[in-house]
Amino acid sequence: MTTTTRSDVMTAARSRASELLGELSSLLAAESTALKNLDRDAIADLAGKKLEVTEALKSLGTVNFDLEDKKQLEQIRVGALQNQLLLVHARDTVRQVIDQVAGRSGFPSAGGLRLDLRG
Repeated sequence: MTTTTRSDVMTAARSRASELLGELSSLLAAESTALKNLDRDAIADLAGKKLEVTEALKSLGTVNFDLEDKKQLEQIRVGALQNQLLLVHARDTVRQVIDQVAGRSGFPSAGGLRLDLRG
């Protein structure tokens, strides 16, 4: 008879969380490419996949991450912010093109703001 201890459950949750963080990191990289290519279908598909991974992470409850996972979490945070900026830029670019085609003088909603998140 095998007995599962609380420690075993915590270790399994940490391992699953690490896998999910890796998956989320990969999804953010794919999303970055999709945003740069203005691939609407891929962006929508990736949004759904990110939501699934996020829900899976939430379902694990509280997880005590090790140092490597914490580093990956920070990389995910930075990647998500970079993708958010790419999205704002893409939206502004599309609006400017529409305004030019329509003969209107368009201004970027982000005011042409560019941020450097590399530190």
